[in-house]
Amino acid sequence: MAATAAAHLASAFGVPEVVLFGPTNPYHWRPGHDPSVVVRSGFDAPFTLFEPRQQGAPMSELSTASVIRGIESVLKGIS
Repeated sequence: MAATAAAHLASAFGVPEVVLFGPTNPYHWRPGHDPSVVVRSGFDAPFTLFEPRQQGAPMSELSTASVIRGIESVLKGIS
């Protein structure tokens, strides 16, 4: 629960964010403001295809490259 607190606060205040998801489906909760990016294990960043019955992958399968692409995407939205 504590790991999600920062993402929820950033979303509430509209702060730019990169939110990492593993097996949890971001369909019901994900940042809805710009700039924000969802990075999901087993998928490329930024993740944009949100479906209710989608399976994720373990966080151990989240690649460093996809997280970096997500960060770069958010930084482009700030400048």
